[in-house]
Amino acid sequence: MRRFLWILLLLLSACNESPAPSVFLSFTETEPGGEPYPVRMLITDKYLRIEDGDGKGGFILFDRAARTAYSVNHEARTTLVLKARPVEMARPAKFENQAERDSATYPAVEGRTVTHYRLMTNGEHCFDVYAADGLLPQAAKAMREYHEALAGEQATMQAQVPAAFQSACDIADYVLLPTRHLDHGFPVRQINRAGLLRQLADFKTGVPVPPKFLEIPPDYKQLTPADVRAK
Repeated sequence: MRRFLWILLLLLSACNESPAPSVFLSFTETEPGGEPYPVRMLITDKYLRIEDGDGKGGFILFDRAARTAYSVNHEARTTLVLKARPVEMARPAKFENQAERDSATYPAVEGRTVTHYRLMTNGEHCFDVYAADGLLPQAAKAMREYHEALAGEQATMQAQVPAAFQSACDIADYVLLPTRHLDHGFPVRQINRAGLLRQLADFKTGVPVPPKFLEIPPDYKQLTPADVRAK
């Protein structure tokens, strides 16, 4: 992981094109019973780029000003375009949310205090987040914008789930409170209800980024969520 990170940084630094200052984040994600795999985020004042694994399958590019996410699939040569839309979901009659703070002490990150919070909805344990207060505020802001922009589409997907199978946690975490895991600082470690673990492995600020790294392939077919649902 570390070797990949520094190779990428060297390549980016060597580029002679006009750079944009950025934050480069490296995480590891682990699904229950699975092996850890890398997830990388690159954040500038205009974009958030996300890729996982070796990056060969594709990536997500979020245009922060346009509030639009482009999910690029290299194998299918397609780009799914998700534009921010209003959340059209009524608040459930019972929707009680808490953030239970753990009193235990955890190692600081870059001098920032880390606190463990259990995020609850209707008494159900939905999410664990270990937040470093004041760490990487520009990255946390971009991540907040990204999750807020996707909430409208997530609401549409939730509406297709029969009421008997809907989860109060899913409604909170993806639709009505999609940024609550960012309310207490930057999440250096997080675990969702399904057991997916994401942990910050490394980060670097001020990395120059080639403009082409923040572009989507112009020759790929663009699809909307409605196009995908119609198939």
